[in-house]
Amino acid sequence: MLTIITKNSSNPKQKLLLGLLAIVVVICIGMLWVVASSNDLGERDFRAYWSAAYLIHNGESAYDQTSMINVQHALTNSSTPVISAWNPPTLFVFLLPLGWLPFLMAKSIWFV
Repeated sequence: MLTIITKNSSNPKQKLLLGLLAIVVVICIGMLWVVASSNDLGERDFRAYWSAAYLIHNGESAYDQTSMINVQHALTNSSTPVISAWNPPTLFVFLLPLGWLPFLMAKSIWFV
């Protein structure tokens, strides 16, 4: 049976369980943030999505190869192959908020 915890709840067992749950959630989110921002986990695919959203945010076309090359080479070394985002324009509606953020922060949020 589901119990509702109210402000006036004085059950120490419930408070302890809620506190432990909050700690576990914060630790899990922190670990995911560190993993996502410290390595290239999914970076190849996400780089294309973020680059397209970044270009749209700056008033450019997400399908312009020259712009995509410039943005992606600014993120990584120039020997990294460029990946294009050949997705329907409706996808960019959902990705646009990530284009407002710096790459590492957007990537971390994407994977968390």
